[in-house]
Amino acid sequence: MKTIHLQAIQCPNCGAPARVAAASSRYTCSYCEAAFAVVAEEPAAAPPAATPLRAVVAPEAPATNGKIVLAVFAVALGGAGVVAALVATTVGSMRGAWSGREPLVCAGNDVVFVKDVKARLGASPAIVARDNCLLFLTDVTVEAPVVVRATENGQVMFDHGAALGGAAWSDTSDNGSVTTSHTRTTGAQRSAPPKPPPAGGTTAEPIVCKVNERLQIRGVTVRRASGAALIVKDNCAVELFDCKLEAPVGVVVSGNGDVKLHNCDIRATNGIYGAANAEIFMERGSLVAKNKAVDVRDNAGFESSHARVEGEKKKTGNGKLRGDP
Repeated sequence: MKTIHLQAIQCPNCGAPARVAAASSRYTCSYCEAAFAVVAEEPAAAPPAATPLRAVVAPEAPATNGKIVLAVFAVALGGAGVVAALVATTVGSMRGAWSGREPLVCAGNDVVFVKDVKARLGASPAIVARDNCLLFLTDVTVEAPVVVRATENGQVMFDHGAALGGAAWSDTSDNGSVTTSHTRTTGAQRSAPPKPPPAGGTTAEPIVCKVNERLQIRGVTVRRASGAALIVKDNCAVELFDCKLEAPVGVVVSGNGDVKLHNCDIRATNGIYGAANAEIFMERGSLVAKNKAVDVRDNAGFESSHARVEGEKKKTGNGKLRGDP
């Protein structure tokens, strides 16, 4: 009989902590409300007990209805070594293997996995990810004038490889992102200035800032029925002025993200979540939450000044609460 031993891992969508009961078959993130299935399988061999927890990404077999399954595995080490997986289901198509002899283009909601490829191309960029594509590169080495261009919500993840750019190893714009883990890079990391939401408008789409972006937004109302209104991560900095955020989750900040809220009003089930060295400052305005108003952990900090905050404030793992009581 299989037993799922879960350790604290992050939601694959927003980075919030994923805490799943052993008997659960599904998990819904309490912050961004993304839904995942929970599965378990035995690995071929138990890893050494001293090996730390590691998150990797691997594909499941495509379902017959045309859906692709992304599995984000957290390896619970020691004992029998059980693999617990959060599986996100995404509509798309799986393309064939990339030879590395020509540029790779990922587009149109594709989900593509590439492994063990070495490519040296004169064409630039060698890899293009656009139109909501998700591209996972494992043990891949690419050498080109510009290695990867990610745009229009294209997302590229390098794991244990190399991106060797003559001019730039990554070039991002329009919410495209390129992230690396245990990957050698050469060349510049370029990012086009983001396009901010129109001032004074109302939108049902979240404000998303990632990968070193800087945003200043004024007078915007974000009104959502699900998920978070503002998501900030990967060294991004956002300043909101005179804004209204109405959503199940107000603000999610992680990965050294920095958020400053000036005279903003937030209405949410869970107001502000900060992790991994995030900093959130709220000046004036109000935050009204049904459950937790503020939850900071892992060296994240929240500070308020002359702001009305209604709801529980919680700090764990070196989280910091400062300012108004």
